[in-house]
Amino acid sequence: MINKTHHELKIAYLRDRLKNYPRGTFGMHRGKRVVYITYDPTDPDVTSVKRKRFICDSKEGLVYSELLREAYELERELKELLFKWEETYKGMPRDITFPLERKTRSFLDKELYFSSESDQNPLKRSNKIIYKGQYLRSKNELLACQALDKMGYEFKSEIALTPPGFKTFFPDVIFYIREIEKPVALEVDGAMDEKGYRYKAYQRADDYFDAGLMEFKDVVFFRLTDPYSIDMDRFNAVVNAAILANIDDLNI
Repeated sequence: MINKTHHELKIAYLRDRLKNYPRGTFGMHRGKRVVYITYDPTDPDVTSVKRKRFICDSKEGLVYSELLREAYELERELKELLFKWEETYKGMPRDITFPLERKTRSFLDKELYFSSESDQNPLKRSNKIIYKGQYLRSKNELLACQALDKMGYEFKSEIALTPPGFKTFFPDVIFYIREIEKPVALEVDGAMDEKGYRYKAYQRADDYFDAGLMEFKDVVFFRLTDPYSIDMDRFNAVVNAAILANIDDLNI
């Protein structure tokens, strides 16, 4: 079960996101499948009485149809979260507004994440693994990304981080937590039983700390002693620890 405040943030995020989606229904008109729009955030004149109608396979109809399907899915997620909330807690969740306010700032923020491109590390790969359009270097990175995907977090591989006054480095993965508007770097260290690799991993961690980034807030290190398997329960716990640390940094 997720933390109570995290649960509230997920609900608030979905409600905030739904404000930007049109509402409507699908139907038939003169033998053609159409989409009726009863609310459009870009057109305040649209109402349930003064609605828009588009043929589904027209240019605008295709756009609105896809937006309605996305809105239906978000509403389904919201309904599920509200049901679990009512089962677990008394009272209503707080009305948290976005964008969120933080007590501290980090250069590893929302703007950097969305303005950065993946696959910036010039170091050549010995393996070529592609998952969800991201290039990865190992099976363990792949498993970690699959776990992040299952948890609902998007990610980018090896974007360039250039802290002011420090050298550029390239995190294995950066995942973005939309409900707290925060990207978190992830390093998957898969051979910590080898002295040379272990030294390299700790040196890499120093790059983050020297740049002012904080463990379990800006970056998490998932360290393995078995290069052939990954403990998903422990991985989920590490990710959730980062989420809780970032929640504590919010002014809500």
